[in-house]
Amino acid sequence: MKQTSLAQVQKQFRTLLSLDTRDKVLFFEALYFQYKVWFLMLFLPFRKMFSIEDYCNVSEGLTNTVILERTRIAISRADTLAFWKNRCLVKSLAAYRMLKRRGIRASLHLGLSTGQGSMPVAHAWLQVGHFEVVSRGEVEVELFDSHL
Repeated sequence: MKQTSLAQVQKQFRTLLSLDTRDKVLFFEALYFQYKVWFLMLFLPFRKMFSIEDYCNVSEGLTNTVILERTRIAISRADTLAFWKNRCLVKSLAAYRMLKRRGIRASLHLGLSTGQGSMPVAHAWLQVGHFEVVSRGEVEVELFDSHL
């Protein structure tokens, strides 16, 4: 569990208050979906919670990059309030739900990288075309690509 100081919480709260209404709504939507996905992952088997085909949609056509950028920022801001370990998967699934509500189709990717002591570390990220809504990071081996 990550530790946050009182000064960090105050800074985050001031940042939230300084956002315009649209960004505040996106932040709370991102926070809602992240906690909802985390809660579902905690109590339901993955196969019952989501159909993997549900996350295998390739983006089509032109997408407004402003919406994608605002969604990426909202997911990152809401992630500061996450206390669980599998944050990248929760962020990817929450971002997927936010984009789906806006009619934007995204693709989920799963992969591995080498962590500390050369232990494999799993990672999930979300893309719309070439735009990474949830960052790929330093993934070395891609195991699942919804484009396949």
